[in-house]
Amino acid sequence: MLALGDLLVEHPDALGVSVVDPRVRSRRNHIYVLQLPVERCADFFARNDERVSPERGGIRVSLAMFNTADDIERLVEVNQTGLRTITQPAATEASD
Repeated sequence: MLALGDLLVEHPDALGVSVVDPRVRSRRNHIYVLQLPVERCADFFARNDERVSPERGGIRVSLAMFNTADDIERLVEVNQTGLRTITQPAATEASD
């Protein structure tokens, strides 16, 4: 699971998302928290069949022995789409 954690930690760096947990491999376990706005992201992940939960002001990702690198890649892909959706400026209403 540490190799999957390495992959997970690497991708948020590329996306500009902080990992709340220890970054040193020997101090990590199977739970990671991505610093993302829970109120805006949790529903997006759920709609995209990604099981995450809120924890410590971010999105908790828990890895298990059945997870694969493909699962991490999918989570990252959903995260990238979500970040684009969340950070897009809201459409402004036309004034009279």
